[in-house]
Amino acid sequence: MTEKPHLDEVDVRLVEELRKDGRASFRSLAQHLDVSEQTASRRYHRLTAERILRVSVQPDPYAQGLLPLIVRVHTEGSTGRDVATQVARRADTPWVETLAGTTDVTFTTLTRPATEDSARLLDALARTRGIRESVPCMTLRIFTGPASWTGESPPLDPYEQRLVAALTQDGRAPFEKLAEELGSTATTVRRRLEQLCERQALQFRTEIDLTLLGRPVETMMWLNVRTRSIEDIGTVLAADPRVRFCAATTGPYNLVLATHHPTAGDLYRMQTDTLGALPDIQHIEITPTVRVVKRHGILREGHLLRPPNAKTPPPPTPR
Repeated sequence: MTEKPHLDEVDVRLVEELRKDGRASFRSLAQHLDVSEQTASRRYHRLTAERILRVSVQPDPYAQGLLPLIVRVHTEGSTGRDVATQVARRADTPWVETLAGTTDVTFTTLTRPATEDSARLLDALARTRGIRESVPCMTLRIFTGPASWTGESPPLDPYEQRLVAALTQDGRAPFEKLAEELGSTATTVRRRLEQLCERQALQFRTEIDLTLLGRPVETMMWLNVRTRSIEDIGTVLAADPRVRFCAATTGPYNLVLATHHPTAGDLYRMQTDTLGALPDIQHIEITPTVRVVKRHGILREGHLLRPPNAKTPPPPTPR
């Protein structure tokens, strides 16, 4: 068991700024924190060196030719932790968590349409010891705040695929370093990255154990919403700062949320005041997150993040 790291006020504010803009310059960060640029840089590099923090990217999976599935797994006895560990070893599972409630494990997997990826995954789950039942749900739309990932965006070209793969390892890598890795120029890298951001083909993600930011209560919420209101409710909830993921899906629930809260009282207020004010929500199931095994493709070791060179490889390139 790793000792829980301590973040002081400046550390927490730095992380919060990076959660807003993962590639914000140290000069910009320093201005927001009211510290020197050297202090902002030193704090960031200490947090990353100690494996507390990492900036990565989350590309639009549909633009990669991939179809995300959210899978709910029911296990036998106390095998949930072992099942989650096995699932997390797969290259195509960027997000794996253990839960309390009617579902023991949930994870996201990335499959290629018109292939047997889904069938092979379900066969593998059926052979996994301890799994009693798995319920896969196709992700139809991912609400990302101002826009949505709908599967209708243009596909990433080979250069963009390589750029995304490099940023997955280090979302704050300098343009010069990225250019060297891609055999390109810093000017080209900057221009192509700006194009990706303009068409919202990727988002920068600052990964950290949220308990270190004072948000120890995490949940998955499974909602049944009247179909006429899925788009409106998904858009509204995705803008809530407590919601880190929101997607429309197939399956027994048609809207899935992942949330984080400082207290159980804040979760209660979200349930009563926020969700309760939306009349077309017909049913809600809330399952507390017990353990984050993997998030945004980054494996966890207690409160710390697995080093990039020990991380599972990225999902396969579409053919």
